[in-house]
Amino acid sequence: MRNINLFFGRFQALKDVNVTFNVGELIGLVGDNEAGKTTLIRVVLGIHAPTSGEVFFDGQKITHFHPKLAIQLGIGTIQQAVGLCDNLSIARNFYLGCEPVKRWFGIPFLDFEQMRQASTR
Repeated sequence: MRNINLFFGRFQALKDVNVTFNVGELIGLVGDNEAGKTTLIRVVLGIHAPTSGEVFFDGQKITHFHPKLAIQLGIGTIQQAVGLCDNLSIARNFYLGCEPVKRWFGIPFLDFEQMRQASTR
């Protein structure tokens, strides 16, 4: 993301934000209240379109970034306010809401093997 600015009316929520995320990284975003952390995450997820600036993925500029595209690209977040489901495994908690599926005769089934392998790396 390059030179991301986001205004809500006359209020500037993000100012000239530049950030690079690398494949496989887990990022923690910390800062003061009202610093723009949630707003930045919403831009990363395609929920808010920046007022100005550029979004790239794999070196390609993305002009119409939206939540469905973010999911297709493998971009996701875990919010701090959401607790874990203690009746589910670590893998199931990690993938909660975006579980990978495999198909058998066209019928989708959760791919537990893929979840387990990815969550134990």
